Amino acid sequence: MNVRLFPRLKRIAVDQVLEKLDSNSRGSAFTIASSLPDAVSYAPTGGSKATHSTLVDMRGAILDIARNVGYPNQPDRSGAAIFDVKTSVWLAESEYTNTGEFLRDDVWACIAAVLLPDIVIWRFSLSARERFHGGVRNAFQRLWLRGQILDRGEDHPHRWELLEQLTEDALVQITERPSIASSRPLSIALAEGWLRASKAYGSSKMEELMRKVTLQVRLQNETRHLATLSNDALEGFVDNLFNSAAEALGIKISTN
Repeated sequence: MNVRLFPRLKRIAVDQVLEKLDSNSRGSAFTIASSLPDAVSYAPTGGSKATHSTLVDMRGAILDIARNVGYPNQPDRSGAAIFDVKTSVWLAESEYTNTGEFLRDDVWACIAAVLLPDIVIWRFSLSARERFHGGVRNAFQRLWLRGQILDRGEDHPHRWELLEQLTEDALVQITERPSIASSRPLSIALAEGWLRASKAYGSSKMEELMRKVTLQVRLQNETRHLATLSNDALEGFVDNLFNSAAEALGIKISTN
């Protein structure tokens, strides 16, 4: 199979691109220029460069998602959450992103800073530089990662429920903690445990519960490899952590 090689942008080049952008911009640097910046690079071997039409298709798909929640008007919290979920799903299912190219921070940096900077500005702001640079805070890399690790599988009747139901805080607790995010079974187990606990204790109590449980997961994962537990054992382990955290915090079972 011929692998598409996607454009990459180093950190210093990202900053140079951002210096040329206007915080009120509603046009992409990519589409305005109809070409990529000179600072863009590609892997030297292993495939063929992604075509201009491929990049246009990717931009168009994500732009359509943004428009469906009101772009270019500033999104409210609900609109931003819908955009994040829909974009996560698209990135997870797209044929374009199903390669090792998207394990690279500099590919995501190029997507955010060159292909879709207007959407990053709309979703966050031009001053939120970490949303343009590669890494777990990148505006799109974070969403792709969520889709990768919280996918229940193509055959599941509610494949994307975890993305749809977990709060932003809960998603951050999972995907921005390398010791958790690096293990899909552990990430799924923690997300499923959050979903069960939110039904038991109420969604308004989940932020403090999740933070306490996440800390315990990280600590215990240092002395035992939690991902090697069976599904049932891991489920019970996570549920016990949520129940113990609720007891410690004086949180009772919700009667609603």
